[in-house]
Amino acid sequence: MIPKSAALAWLEDKGAADAFEFTAAMEANAHDRYLRIGKQLGGSAARIFSEIAEAEKVHLDRLLVALQQALG
Repeated sequence: MIPKSAALAWLEDKGAADAFEFTAAMEANAHDRYLRIGKQLGGSAARIFSEIAEAEKVHLDRLLVALQQALG
């Protein structure tokens, strides 16, 4: 986990594309972690974590569309 203050400090001198890329990487990481946790727990917990992972995927898809639009 990256402290918010460290992430914001890193982003200070970065452009929009870097910010989008960083955020997309965080969303992808969260998606993968939720899927792995769900597989480890199994049962109804797996379903819950799968739904959370799907929400992260939606966030990632939206970010990638925004990045494509920003890059032209």
